[in-house]
Amino acid sequence: MMGQFEDLELADKIFYPLLVIFGLPANVLAIIVLVRQRRAPGGAKSTSSLYLIALAVADSLVLIFIVLIERVVKITILDRRVSFGGFCPWLISLDYTASNASTWIIIAYTMER
Repeated sequence: MMGQFEDLELADKIFYPLLVIFGLPANVLAIIVLVRQRRAPGGAKSTSSLYLIALAVADSLVLIFIVLIERVVKITILDRRVSFGGFCPWLISLDYTASNASTWIIIAYTMER
């Protein structure tokens, strides 16, 4: 039982920060590249690129609200004793919206195809 707890702490302290460190810049870069392609004369103006942009934005929101704020800041840095107080209901709403946005984008893309 103790090994599972240590694995979770390892994920909280190493995996999630690395996920944010590499994931956010990758998503920002993907958004920049896709938007530039859409704006370029003769660039790809398909709905696929719009879905990819939306997916990168939704993924970035998940990384910010769920991974960065909840996992890295609250659990790793501030420890589990600290509460976000009045911001907590907003954070829960933002978490729910961010995590479901990517799912609904994939569903819409699949239905269109």
